[in-house]
Amino acid sequence: KGSTHQGSLFVVPPDEWDKFGAFRLVAERSLYVTIMDVNQLAFDATVYHEAHERLKNLGVQYPSRHQYDTRGYYATLPTEFSRLQEVDFVVFEKSKLNPAFGLKIPAYSDELYVVFNTHELGD
Repeated sequence: KGSTHQGSLFVVPPDEWDKFGAFRLVAERSLYVTIMDVNQLAFDATVYHEAHERLKNLGVQYPSRHQYDTRGYYATLPTEFSRLQEVDFVVFEKSKLNPAFGLKIPAYSDELYVVFNTHELGD
């Protein structure tokens, strides 16, 4: 909360909304999208499509109706996250981090998670 601007937008693992719900409230920061958000928005056609597009931007695929495959999130390259210009930070479980992030300097890291500033992930 004290380390980022109030308007900062975070990408978190899209299928781990339950772990980041508290983050959203305590840090008072917005999340780009989670699967729970898409489920909640299913009855609002004006924003539902945008939520699905955001999941696709994070490498999420839909093998069948009501199923999500989020493995692509951890396969997404740093430069792909840097193209999400409205996003400021991206969060990963450290144990699942794509080796392509190996030389990138994190904005934050602890025993479980690593956070990168997306504006520093280009080329």
